[in-house]
Amino acid sequence: MTVRAVYTSKAEGMGMGLSIARTIIEARNGFISASNREHGGASFTIRLPFAG
Repeated sequence: MTVRAVYTSKAEGMGMGLSIARTIIEARNGFISASNREHGGASFTIRLPFAG
């Protein structure tokens, strides 16, 4: 699994990026979820079906 940091300098919101990501992921029968981290920030989980 690859973990990448997500950072924004915006005071509020994340803009349209997460909305676009969700649309793409769900169009491919995937799933995205987010949760708050204990010491700040957020953790995102993305699951996509295996295409082997």
